[in-house]
Amino acid sequence: MWHGLRHIDVIMPINSTPMFQRLDYALRRSIQMLDRHIVVHRLTLKRDDDVSYAKAISSPPYRRSGLIVVGDSNERTLDAINEALGRGERVVSMVTELPNSLYVGVDNCVAGRTAAHMIGKLTRGKGRVLLLRGPYGAPDHEQRVIGFVRELKQAHPFLELEIAPQDTKDDADVCFRLVEASLNRGPLDAIYNTGCGNLGIREALRRRNLLGKLVWVAHEMHQTNAELLRHDHINLVIDQNPDAQVLYALQSVLSDDASSDLPKGNAGHTDISLFTMANVPEAPYTN
Repeated sequence: MWHGLRHIDVIMPINSTPMFQRLDYALRRSIQMLDRHIVVHRLTLKRDDDVSYAKAISSPPYRRSGLIVVGDSNERTLDAINEALGRGERVVSMVTELPNSLYVGVDNCVAGRTAAHMIGKLTRGKGRVLLLRGPYGAPDHEQRVIGFVRELKQAHPFLELEIAPQDTKDDADVCFRLVEASLNRGPLDAIYNTGCGNLGIREALRRRNLLGKLVWVAHEMHQTNAELLRHDHINLVIDQNPDAQVLYALQSVLSDDASSDLPKGNAGHTDISLFTMANVPEAPYTN
C-alpha cells in the first residue's frame, strides 16, 4: 500500500554544549530507524532568534504532521505553537517544558534534589557548599537550582550554602573565577554545578591541591566528565539520557500513526542516569 509522506519538524537552537551535541546525534541515529514515508526535518536556528523560531513553527512549506521544539519558551514561540496545535499538529517540547505541548525529558527539580541528597550524604550534612548556576533564563537550570536548594534546606540544614553571585554562562573561565573567589572566602566541602565549564573548576581545585578532596556533583555524561570521573575528581554525574528523550519524543509525535513501526510509549518524564567512578562508560559517550 502506498503511503503519503508524513513530515515531522525538529527545531533546535544552535548550541555547542555537549548535551545539545548528544541530543542532535541521538536524533540523527533515531531517524535512521523510521519508515521511509516519515520525513524528519532538522532545523537549527540561532538560540535567541525568536522571530525565526516562530516563523519555522507557524509557516512550514509542507503539510506537517508533528513538531518537536527543543528549548525555547519566548512569547512568539508559544503563540506559534498554539497555531500549530490549532491546525491539529502534535507538538512535543524537549529540554524546556512549554505550555500546551507534551513535554518529554527529565524532571530537573528531581535532578537538583538528587544532587543535594548525594552532597548531604557524602559530606555527612556538615560543611560549606558552592552552587554554580548555568545560564540565567534557562528553565532547566533554574529548576535544578530550585530542587537543590529546597532539598538541602529541608534534609541537610547544617550545610552552609553559598550561591555564586553570577551565572557561569557554561564557560570554564567563569567557573574558574567563581570557584577561586569562593575558596578565597574560606574552605569548601562540596561543589554543585548545574551546567558546563567543569574544566575551569578542575583547574581551580588543582591549583589548591584539592582535586578529589571535596564532594563534586555535575551534569551530563560526556568525555570531559568521564575523565573527571575516572580520576575520582567528580563524585557523581547526573545524566539525562538524550537517546531515550529523542526516542520518546518521536514515539509521541507518531503515536497516532497506525502505520508506524515504533512502539507506542508513554511520553513524559524520562529517568535520569547516575554515573560514578565505578560505572563510568569505557567507550566514548559522545560522537
